[in-house]
Amino acid sequence: MVRKSLLALFLLLIATSAIQAQRVGSLVIFANGQLWALEAGAEQPQPVDFCMPPEREPIQGDLVISPDGAKITFRAQPEIVTAAVERSGGIGGGELPSNIWLCDLQAQTLTAVAGQPEGASFFAEDGTPDSITVHGLPAWSPDGTALAWTQYLSFDQPMQLVTHDLATGERRVIVPELPPQYGVPTTINLQWGGAGIALISYAATEANQPLVSVNVYDPETGGLVRQLEFPEGYGMGAGEGVSGAYWVSDDMLGIVFTDGHFEAFAPEIGVSERVDALELYSTSAASDGLSLMYGPFHPGNIWAARDGDSYTALAPTQLYQLSHLAISPAGDAVAYVDVDNQVYIWNGEMAAPVTMIEPITQFSTVSLVWSPLGWRDYRGELPELGITGEPITCSGFIESRLVVGQRGVVSDDLANNLREQPTSSSARLGEIPSGGEFNVLAGPMCAQELAWWQVDYNGVIGWTAEGQGDEYWLAPLP
Repeated sequence: MVRKSLLALFLLLIATSAIQAQRVGSLVIFANGQLWALEAGAEQPQPVDFCMPPEREPIQGDLVISPDGAKITFRAQPEIVTAAVERSGGIGGGELPSNIWLCDLQAQTLTAVAGQPEGASFFAEDGTPDSITVHGLPAWSPDGTALAWTQYLSFDQPMQLVTHDLATGERRVIVPELPPQYGVPTTINLQWGGAGIALISYAATEANQPLVSVNVYDPETGGLVRQLEFPEGYGMGAGEGVSGAYWVSDDMLGIVFTDGHFEAFAPEIGVSERVDALELYSTSAASDGLSLMYGPFHPGNIWAARDGDSYTALAPTQLYQLSHLAISPAGDAVAYVDVDNQVYIWNGEMAAPVTMIEPITQFSTVSLVWSPLGWRDYRGELPELGITGEPITCSGFIESRLVVGQRGVVSDDLANNLREQPTSSSARLGEIPSGGEFNVLAGPMCAQELAWWQVDYNGVIGWTAEGQGDEYWLAPLP
């Protein structure tokens, strides 16, 4: 009897370990407010309930996977914000407070990493002053032992750069006062590489002009390792601006410019050189695995999957957000989200839709992770993929007029909301006033019978709608 019980326990442990091992390599999808995992060979994704924060703390969006692929971190809306939204019916004016959570896919545990201050309050009915923390999207250290993020303790205080040791729980404010940012206050996303923590800053000059720079900080001391600074007012002209900075090696940053070109920047020596494209790959896969290349494929910058010398445009009319792209641990498949919020898996030959238990709504925020990803710079000729570049018309709206890489303006008498995702239910980052000019980064994304465009307005990057029905709210800048 004892032997049988021990055998049963042993078999149960083996089965549990196998399930956990499968989950670590699964495609994890955040959609419809729920986390899902699609394991190898499964027909449908299954809910990952052990990763879900409390019911009144909905996940806000992007998932970030650890360098070993065993953990994910994300932000969630605190309960005090949920209660305030219920009381008021909606809150605008900028980025909302958030908490940071970490889910261990192997141990099946959920840990609170950063929350709200003791005695936190937000839009309290009794008039109690707000006491909150707004956390930026976390970035993993290269060895996976720590996280970093930017944060505001309140919007009338400086933005800080913070590191958090996962083993000890020690949290350090390594830069207590980052440069004040131009425009609507929002946290800044980070990239942590071998040479430091990189961020793109859109500061404001005394003349209220943007001052764009790419800054690299020492994660131990918080000292500024190197700054790549652009002329005062850069970002206000057509095609001007920096939309991304990613470590392509231990000591080299790949920088994406809004005019469509790329540069490799070496912080230690302060030298940059032009490259042809940037390539996203699975760090756990062989070097010849599938990759995702963002580059100047005709007629503009788009994402294409590369298999050796073969290129396939995943979205000839859509520049996907990084949260909408994932690569399998083996490097033999790519997952992406199309303009209708449908998740697809492309295996090098064909794309097949992922069958969800609940269809993903057009209002849902979607994020994908599958394996840890890395960047590398690409130098060489790229093929034309035969994309026509024909005008795009979203259902329920007239023909779009904006063009990626050019400037646009709010032509309506009212301001246009700027949102984190291309949906009216997404977090509001601020607004573009009537007459406000912006750089067009990507789009259109069709949702809710609206054409959404990703734009850069004075350093704040978000999505805004072009119009509704037969009415335009935005126009190309003459």
